[in-house]
Amino acid sequence: MNKFLQMTEPASRVQYARSLSNMSQNAFANECGITQQALSKIELGKTTLPAGGTLKKIAAYTGLSFAWLLEGGPDPFNGSLQTAAREPAAVYELNKEIPELETLISELRLATHSGALPVEALTNFHDLLMMMVTQKKTP
Repeated sequence: MNKFLQMTEPASRVQYARSLSNMSQNAFANECGITQQALSKIELGKTTLPAGGTLKKIAAYTGLSFAWLLEGGPDPFNGSLQTAAREPAAVYELNKEIPELETLISELRLATHSGALPVEALTNFHDLLMMMVTQKKTP
């Protein structure tokens, strides 16, 4: 099962967003432009429906989808695995064989967006993935 679907509450999705940044609550809150107290209440589940403005700030800083932070779903970028590749059907088939692929692509996209990973790394990963798909099609 897609790990993002298991994140049923905003608290777990916001915790995930912060975990990708490897920041303390205080540092992450400062970067997002919210208070540490607001972030703490969200992560502890004390604020079950965070203010839209707060989630928009977190979304803007992390590159995650505002809709995903609010409602959840399979992809924190509010696109599908297919947006990560030029050959969506082939990648979809490969994803059925390697369930972790969608999660990996989402995490690579977030790392690229945050600047922790050069865009070239995502491009290289995509090219490698397409090579695997092409080889798989060859009898």
